[in-house]
Amino acid sequence: MAELTYSITEAARALGVSRHTMYNLIHQEGFPALSVGGRRLISRELLAAWVREKAGGQKESAQSATNTLSGKET
Repeated sequence: MAELTYSITEAARALGVSRHTMYNLIHQEGFPALSVGGRRLISRELLAAWVREKAGGQKESAQSATNTLSGKET
């Protein structure tokens, strides 16, 4: 089963940014981060949607968005 969330390190790697930048992003309003048991996690599906929104892209299906960030072809 595919993971629903990224850790900070995984999300930083997926976006191609540093962990420091990722920590700055998770404090921005509208960024898809959540707290679970004291950990900060980032929704894979919502991160893809956030990237599309910031890039001015069209809305896609949740599965397509997840595949885009995970490097899978649809």
